[in-house]
Amino acid sequence: MDFVNKIFLAFLCAIPIIFFLLFLSYRSRDKAMQKFASDEMLKKIVPGSDWGIRIWKMLLFSCGIALIILAIARPKWGLYFQNVQNYGRDVVVLLDLSKSMLAEDVQPTRLERAKKDIEDLVNALKGDRIALVAFAGRVETRCPLTLDYNFFKWALDECHPGVVALGGTAIGDAIREGVNLFDKEDVQQENSRRTKAILLITDGEDHETAPLEAAKLARKNNVTIFTVGFGDDKQGARIPVTTNDGRKEYLRDNEGRIVWSRLNDQLLRQISLATKGGVYFPVKTRNINMVNVYSDYIAQMDAKIHQSAKKPQKRDRFQIFVLLGLIVLLLESLVMEGSLRTKVAIVMMCVVLCGCSGENDEAYSLNQEAHKLYHSGEYTKAKEKFQEAEVASPENSTVLYNIANTMYKQKKWKEAKDYYQQSAYNTNNNDKQLFRIAFNEGCTYFREAQELMAKNSAKMQDVVSLLQQSLRHFRKALQYKNDDTGTLHNLRFVKLVLKSYLDKLHKKQQEEQKKQETMQTLLALLRRNQIMMNYQSKVFVREKHSLKDLAPQQKKQMEVFDKLEKKLQEKMKAVKDENQANMFKMQMQMLRASLSQLAEKMQDNDATVVQDQETFLRSLDPFWELLASADLVITEDILLQTLVVNDLQSEAQKFPKLVKTADDHQALAILSTTLFEKKFAELMKSIAEQKKQLQQKQNSQQKNPQGHSDPKLPKIDEKEIKRLTKQAMTEQAQAKKSLENNEQSPAQEQARKALETLQKIAEKLGAQKQQNPQQQKKKQQQKKKQQQKKKQEQKQQQKKKQQKMSKKQAEKMLQKIKKRMKDNKERKRQSGNNSIGVENDW
Repeated sequence: MDFVNKIFLAFLCAIPIIFFLLFLSYRSRDKAMQKFASDEMLKKIVPGSDWGIRIWKMLLFSCGIALIILAIARPKWGLYFQNVQNYGRDVVVLLDLSKSMLAEDVQPTRLERAKKDIEDLVNALKGDRIALVAFAGRVETRCPLTLDYNFFKWALDECHPGVVALGGTAIGDAIREGVNLFDKEDVQQENSRRTKAILLITDGEDHETAPLEAAKLARKNNVTIFTVGFGDDKQGARIPVTTNDGRKEYLRDNEGRIVWSRLNDQLLRQISLATKGGVYFPVKTRNINMVNVYSDYIAQMDAKIHQSAKKPQKRDRFQIFVLLGLIVLLLESLVMEGSLRTKVAIVMMCVVLCGCSGENDEAYSLNQEAHKLYHSGEYTKAKEKFQEAEVASPENSTVLYNIANTMYKQKKWKEAKDYYQQSAYNTNNNDKQLFRIAFNEGCTYFREAQELMAKNSAKMQDVVSLLQQSLRHFRKALQYKNDDTGTLHNLRFVKLVLKSYLDKLHKKQQEEQKKQETMQTLLALLRRNQIMMNYQSKVFVREKHSLKDLAPQQKKQMEVFDKLEKKLQEKMKAVKDENQANMFKMQMQMLRASLSQLAEKMQDNDATVVQDQETFLRSLDPFWELLASADLVITEDILLQTLVVNDLQSEAQKFPKLVKTADDHQALAILSTTLFEKKFAELMKSIAEQKKQLQQKQNSQQKNPQGHSDPKLPKIDEKEIKRLTKQAMTEQAQAKKSLENNEQSPAQEQARKALETLQKIAEKLGAQKQQNPQQQKKKQQQKKKQQQKKKQEQKQQQKKKQQKMSKKQAEKMLQKIKKRMKDNKERKRQSGNNSIGVENDW
């Protein structure tokens, strides 16, 4: 229990004084009355002069005053969820941290003046989200879009040259990063509302990052750019630097001449004019009032809803104490007034109590009205009525449960799960209600998994995770009602779906494996399967499932290892050094032994297999670093980052258990990205050497002019992939830092961003590393021929089967089908009365 006005609790100390004063008043009145009549006569003349009645009156009066004091202190307890909406605009500040911003033509320096002006802008904001992007030779997001202005100011204070890599001014990259910070649903909206602004603060010196193209991209996404130019645009200013011995010098170029930095007025004006409503503010060496910039330009833009969420609030309970206090004081005034007054008091109390039940009656009537709409299939209207009932009775578990059911019917899985959790939180040990909630949560997770399976089977771990959550909730439902046949049927059904889904995926992997079984792909397959086995083992150990179920999959890893060993042995035949050959044999024997030991431990349900699996993966690292190509490394990197994202999508109370697993996966993903950077550099070096050789041949034969590349060589956007790689490494590092600080939401956001960046790299690498058209045509023709042969073989096999099938066999099959249909009908009839909540049993 909390009190809003705690200071009033001090008045409770006056209650004993009030009691004592009442006692003295009665004593003084008795003494005065005794002067006119005897005690026996007073009892007849003055009713209620008995000290027993007086003590009751004093106690009731004191208690009434105490209750009124407690009501004034405003007690609060019990949670309810309140809809909160924040309106405003999104502003991304791009701050130049290059060395040229240290010039002193603006006092004290261009950078310090800019930081002070930005701080003035933040102080003028009213409900607007703001973000900070620092840039020099590269770009770094220092603060995402936030309403926490104190955090933004802290991030701004930490900005100084050296925070991001020096060596240039990447204005174009900074604008692109700023556009990416806005919410995707807002960036992709097709209306003309202007709710997003970029404030670019720089001296305008750019080093080939296409800022005007970036500004056009911002215009396409309805982003307005305001540019602020600092510095002298005519003479310029020198850039001070500090030497190792502490002396002040000025920056010099490679030829030893002092560098003069000038404001690029023209570029900044073009950037702002390229966007709708953009304005350029040429501050130069003067001052600028950022409060006016905000009020005259940014504040005139359209506002939007930043957040619409349910926030937990404690409920005011002062009404209870006011009511009790009034009742007690009413009783005190009627204690000695006779039977008529007592009856009147009882009637008044009944009227007051009946009035108090109005809130519950309103919630009940709204709930009943919503039920009718729900059963008639009008789920949107039903949801609105249920939400009105929620406002009337915020902690009513039944109302929250009903809202969740309407969300389920509308296929809004996330909202449904949120409301089911709120309903369970507000349910006080009601096993029947908790059973229904757990059952419906199991249904929700399963339907969401079904929807994912229909859309995109590539999201394997998401589907598996949802199906496992569905199983967990059905098991939880059985804890409240262990003999429910509907729940048992659903549990078995989800198990079958999960098993069949994993079998299909395994078959797909086998088919892909048969198509392309090189030494590198076999090694990649072995590692990928082992990473997934390790992940599943951790889940099984955490959920206390038997590891025996995973033992068959672990044994199949030996088949992949056998093929890989054969390929490696073929490669080692060319090695003449006997010592190297013997070392290789020993390594293979050790790997084989450890792999077989993993399957044995799983069969014994030994939880230490998780650490052994990680050790086995580390023992594969030398082969992986030597043999893996850039595209295989990025594929594994995406898998590891996906596992991090999945770990962080857990419920808040489970996060402490998963933070270690997520941190381990994030560390592996960072190492994988570092390896990709190395492999990609080797790939580009190899392509460059091939180009040189081809050009030499062309020049000697004089067939093709210089500068033309051979069409067989892949064309790769090296600069963009390098930029994305650095971005991914930054995001992964930020995610790991958040994990170390046990911050779930920031870690989840950064991990998701890193995954998206890695997927972009894979797309660019895969789309651009294509073979020439002639090779593609040949492969397509070969595939068509193979498919035609398969079809012909299948037709011949079907004809043979049809010829072999006799009449007796056909009759037997029909009998089996009829029997199966009868069994299904009987099962449906038996389970027809067990439907609960939103679903029947499957």
